Amino acid sequence: NASYKVRGAIGKHILLIDDEANKGWTKTLSLLLSSSHFDAENDVICETVRDYEQLSEKARRKIEEGGYDLILLDLRLGGVAEDFIVEAEQMSGYKVLQEIKRLNKGTQVIMLTASNKAWNFKKIMSRKSGADGYFVKESPEYEFTEELSKANLNSLIADMERCLSNSYLKEFWSFICEFEAFKKDISVEVCAQL
Repeated sequence: NASYKVRGAIGKHILLIDDEANKGWTKTLSLLLSSSHFDAENDVICETVRDYEQLSEKARRKIEEGGYDLILLDLRLGGVAEDFIVEAEQMSGYKVLQEIKRLNKGTQVIMLTASNKAWNFKKIMSRKSGADGYFVKESPEYEFTEELSKANLNSLIADMERCLSNSYLKEFWSFICEFEAFKKDISVEVCAQL
């Protein structure tokens, strides 16, 4: 259906990080992002981890060097080991988000979660956390009406479109960091000359 396509995705690079990516997410994103450079084979990290450091070297390199315009990140990457964790900051995806934002605050990240706990949404959307959007993944455990499912999908599409239009912030943040480093080098040189 054309109404379920992400506008502004042409030529954009999207990364999915989800330990259950193979449960239909890659196919769904391929349909939503058909005009993007999302490749269901290469633009997916499907690993069960507790934090960023546990990701494979290949996965970390993909995040750090992939130049992605948008990252879709599952809140719980630890599998069933995280079923009873309540606080968002203890969840693996939250820890991965923190590292992604430490690397570049401008990187656009939408959190995916099957949790319907309001406090998690508040936490992942705070300025400190840095998530740029969230999507509640539907589960057989909770009954969503067709109307709610459509509203949820439309909300995801709107968040993706907004994030893709803000993807320039990644380059802007890189420029600011380079400028800060340059400014420090210049001030050291000026002090040395004085």
